[in-house]
Amino acid sequence: MDNIINHPLVLIIFSISVIAMLVIDLGLFNKKSHIVTNKEATIWTIVWISLSMIFSLFVYSQTSLEKFSQFQSAYWIEKALSVDNLFVFILVFNYFNVPREVHHKVLFWGIIGAIVMRAIFIFTGVGLINVTYLPEMTIIGKTVNLNIVLTLFGGFLMYAGIKSWFADDDDDDEKDFSTSPGAKFVYKLFKVSKEFDKDKFFTIQNGIKLATPL
Repeated sequence: MDNIINHPLVLIIFSISVIAMLVIDLGLFNKKSHIVTNKEATIWTIVWISLSMIFSLFVYSQTSLEKFSQFQSAYWIEKALSVDNLFVFILVFNYFNVPREVHHKVLFWGIIGAIVMRAIFIFTGVGLINVTYLPEMTIIGKTVNLNIVLTLFGGFLMYAGIKSWFADDDDDDEKDFSTSPGAKFVYKLFKVSKEFDKDKFFTIQNGIKLATPL
């Protein structure tokens, strides 16, 4: 069966839908920063899941049952894996004392940034993988086609997995996020204010433009 990516209509509908939902989310329903209640969060969760299920039916109508099953499997696996991100968000928000009313805005733009960076890494990674295959060789009587990038990445994942297995659970509680690579990068690019100015990303203090802790 052809891959979903080979169906232009599916890709077009998917892209338009994602962009439209993002614009509606921030530009209409969350234009003004506010504290998101449990009721509101539950309603929006149901809305987004319902839209995903509707789109999966569209995938089925345009492709096959196999691609529909793949979409469903990938969606629910990612949904389950995303739960652990909630604890990371809470940890970071508490550390930087981010006001509750701006949580949604921070998450929204953080997710946009993650989508852009993930796209860059994916396309760059695919390009690197395609040009780093070694010539075919015989190992233990079998012909193999090793890839330098995949081999190094696999080794790194094994190292990270072993390290995380023996890591102390209390390490996260003592972690200083202000010294993380991301924070250092921001501090080099901008002068950062120590205080929030509502939901603004930049503020003026003593005539100097500063980036807020957001």
